[in-house]
Amino acid sequence: MEQIIKDIIDFVNENKTPNSFSNIEEKLGKLDLRLISIKLLGWLKSQNRCLKKRPLKLEKKYPWSSDLIRFIEEYKELSTLFVISEGKLDFSDEVPEIEREKIRAFVNSEYNPPLFI
Repeated sequence: MEQIIKDIIDFVNENKTPNSFSNIEEKLGKLDLRLISIKLLGWLKSQNRCLKKRPLKLEKKYPWSSDLIRFIEEYKELSTLFVISEGKLDFSDEVPEIEREKIRAFVNSEYNPPLFI
């Protein structure tokens, strides 16, 4: 299991920035870092409900898309897990399916955002 995924979940769940995220938090701000973390975790969690796994579409009209790209590019741990191509984020081909499943299962069990009605 990748520690960076655990750090992202802890950041969102506990609202405490890990030391490893201090540079990106300074560049993006805590709220934007939280937003892109939620987007990434939400996509990973949704993959557990889909038979066909789909990449996360990154549209230039949304500022969070460019922030997420920056986040992925600045952290080697993330850029080894994920790749951005043709405006979409997906697992890197280098990540074996078994590892992808472990990450999805971990996110599914540990990231449980409150339901707003």
